[in-house]
Amino acid sequence: MFRKAQSINQDKKQSFSENEKLKILSTPSSSDVKTFPTTKGRKYSKDWEKTYPWLRYSVEEDAAYCAYCLVFGDGHGDGLFGMIGFRDWKNASGDKRGSLRIHENSKLHSAAKEKADNLIMVSNESKPDICSSISKAYENKIVRNRQILLAIIDVIVSLGQRNIALRGNWDKELKKEDGNFQYFVEWVAKFDEILRHHLQSQGPHYLSPKVQNELIYCCETEIRYVREDVS
Repeated sequence: MFRKAQSINQDKKQSFSENEKLKILSTPSSSDVKTFPTTKGRKYSKDWEKTYPWLRYSVEEDAAYCAYCLVFGDGHGDGLFGMIGFRDWKNASGDKRGSLRIHENSKLHSAAKEKADNLIMVSNESKPDICSSISKAYENKIVRNRQILLAIIDVIVSLGQRNIALRGNWDKELKKEDGNFQYFVEWVAKFDEILRHHLQSQGPHYLSPKVQNELIYCCETEIRYVREDVS
């Protein structure tokens, strides 16, 4: 039961635990309330919750709150539905003065709802948190770079096995080296989608003479280790 909305909001608004937030967001507030007090001939209606499921009714205060704005509001602009508590039952619904509809269409409500939806998805493990997303993206980048380097190394090894020179002359028109290495890397890229996208992207392509020398050295070192193990 949602009984102490205002006191919780004022004293603990900035320190809700994740479980408290989820409870407020997921627990209907008036499900077991039989009757509502009448003020000036008006009272809270359960039917409003069908249209506005974010409504949370406080029995102790006879006031309504927005679950999203209570948990994620900025503490200033969320006003009646996030801080004070809404009690103007006469103007709660309606096309002209419907406060519930006006609040639902506000930017502050939409921003708070987005944060609430994200929290619920994370708690249900249907969406990874930010740290997990960054970690996964980093892992994917490592795998992709490894695939690119292996494709380039395959070209170096294949040319080396046939004693074919890697480098050629500098092409002034194309502004790049016109050598066997460059040619065969571009040829392999026709059949390797990852390598093709890599060559088309901005940034280092790992094709410079310096990188070639480093990769040749790495290949030479690995071959030497293998020979030593075999012998």
